[in-house]
Amino acid sequence: MKLNLEKAKEFIIKNIRYIIVALLFIAVIIILVQCSTKDKDEKEAKDETEESVEVIPVEPEETETETDELLVNAYDNVNNLVNQYFTALQDGNVETYKQISNELTPEDEIRIVKKSEYIESYQNIVCYSKKGPVDNSYIVFAYYDIKFAGIDTLAPGLKSLYICTDESGGLYVNDAELDAEVEAYINQLAEEEDIKELIESVNNKYNEVVSADQNLRVFITNLTGILDQADQAAADQAAADQAAAEQAAANAAGQAVNETVSVTETVNVRRDASETAEKLGTAYMGETYTRTAVLDNGWSKITYNNQDAYIKSEFLTTDASQVAAGTNETVTVKETVNVRKQANENSERVGVAYMGENYTRIMKYADGWSKIDYNGTEGYVKSEYLE
Repeated sequence: MKLNLEKAKEFIIKNIRYIIVALLFIAVIIILVQCSTKDKDEKEAKDETEESVEVIPVEPEETETETDELLVNAYDNVNNLVNQYFTALQDGNVETYKQISNELTPEDEIRIVKKSEYIESYQNIVCYSKKGPVDNSYIVFAYYDIKFAGIDTLAPGLKSLYICTDESGGLYVNDAELDAEVEAYINQLAEEEDIKELIESVNNKYNEVVSADQNLRVFITNLTGILDQADQAAADQAAADQAAAEQAAANAAGQAVNETVSVTETVNVRRDASETAEKLGTAYMGETYTRTAVLDNGWSKITYNNQDAYIKSEFLTTDASQVAAGTNETVTVKETVNVRKQANENSERVGVAYMGENYTRIMKYADGWSKIDYNGTEGYVKSEYLE
């Protein structure tokens, strides 16, 4: 036994390097087998896990949209403003209307005042409202029954109002021209089902009432014509005001002067620098006036009877020598005749020139009149009565 151990020891010592290589090779094989087995176990475990998990699809979350409901008399401050609005219309109170509205044209003023003459009252006012396009604003559909003067039947109506909040927190009716965004918003509201139902309901009620009461039907037809005439009158007045403003601007344009001018030809004197302006009187050839402005539009401003007046510049001159001759001659009255303040038979009479009296003729005009010195005052006599 001892001999065998010795032989074995001798064999190991002799072949030690081969034995080490063999042991390393066996160790590598064992490691590879263990890794392969571990990977297989993990894969099988993963497969089993995947098979056991139920995949639940994720549903997208639904976004809850807040519905803007049509509210009835929901805001006390809005209700109060709307009642003030209809009271102002009922009374034709333009000043109150201006306090609760941000815009009122002259045409609107005329229509409000005119229509109020035929209105006794607005009754049964109900405010149907929705949120407006900006913060603290409201779109109000105001229902009312209107009582016309002399008509027993109430006529239903619906008025849409855009109510806004000012900087101090107060409410007002926005009557100004709407921008495109606000107008689109209101038009969109009008297409919503609850608003369409409201409008249709009021229209149906109106048609039923008007169809059942002939007096009301005739009254409304006549009132429409009256208000149309009022609108036309307002438009005419606005056009006249605009023309007056333009005329005033034209009168203001020009060169300021201070000079004496003579009239070269008998001409009308006007209140404004326009041939259609009111006639203030007549300036006769040879008369002199103080000119205060030469306007760009061909007119001159003069002082006439202590007020501003206008004459076409072409009939005025600063050179007195250009005026017709025939002045400062003595004439005799051939026949007793009236002496007038102006060269016009309808002008005020300043006295009487008797046959045989002598006077100094200052100017003889082509229109048949003469200016004379009548007892220290200028007067006018028909030339045919002088020689």
